[in-house]
Amino acid sequence: MLRKSGCPGGAMSKSGWLKKIEEKAGGKPVLLLEGNTDIRILSYFLEQVSPGWQTGKAILSAGKKSQVIEAVSKHHPEWVGIVDKDEWSPDQVTEELQVLQRVKTLPRFCLENYFCVPKEIWPALPSHRSHALNNEFSRFEQPVLNALHDWMAHGAMWRVIRKRRKMLLHESGFPAKLDMEPVTNIAEIREILKDWHGQLDPDRIIREYKWELAEAEKLSVDEQLKFYIHGKKFFQSVTVPLLNRFFGQASHGKWLERFTDSHYGIKTPLELKLFFKEILGLFE
Repeated sequence: MLRKSGCPGGAMSKSGWLKKIEEKAGGKPVLLLEGNTDIRILSYFLEQVSPGWQTGKAILSAGKKSQVIEAVSKHHPEWVGIVDKDEWSPDQVTEELQVLQRVKTLPRFCLENYFCVPKEIWPALPSHRSHALNNEFSRFEQPVLNALHDWMAHGAMWRVIRKRRKMLLHESGFPAKLDMEPVTNIAEIREILKDWHGQLDPDRIIREYKWELAEAEKLSVDEQLKFYIHGKKFFQSVTVPLLNRFFGQASHGKWLERFTDSHYGIKTPLELKLFFKEILGLFE
């Protein structure tokens, strides 16, 4: 189920974006990521796991998930790619990775989920300002826990709608049956559209949402923060305002820099250490 990348008439053709990556690589094997922020963050964690790992390798970004997949699967099978899970369901992750042997998904929902767990980021917070909380971790953790249920609900609805959208629409945005080939019979068109409309039934979607949320509530708090909530949105909407409330104003980008500073950044979680050992093993 490989995805097509790029769009005709876009700012850069397929050959253009790929050529840029190849030029930057200079013939070195590439660890290919989605975005430039990913490079800084994953380089930081990788250096903790395997100091000097980048010798003889290049770590570069393709701009988006589909281009990571295309570059590795179609053009450079010697490269390795890392992408977020985000919109992929667990079943889809399994299905995709059976085909894409050298493209791996991060263990957590997305990269920002590594900065949403209070006990993981607490040790990297500015110690000279800890007096704002009297060095009481619970005062930092509790607002995160207070917000968690609403963001689990958001995660449940996000998953249901993404799954529904995938079922309803082809990549072009058309209902899949109308997009794949000509359908000229009016009765058949009517049945396709009736089926399409039926899948948008609010009661059906709400039932799926309630089931999804009930499944999420069975997870531990750590699992919810690591694997279920939408980390990008949670970090910007919950974590950053909380950090700014107690530790001084900074953008979400500046906080990510703080947490990946070589002198006082966060420690690499165990599952990420194991993940990176697998990634580096693919270059051997």
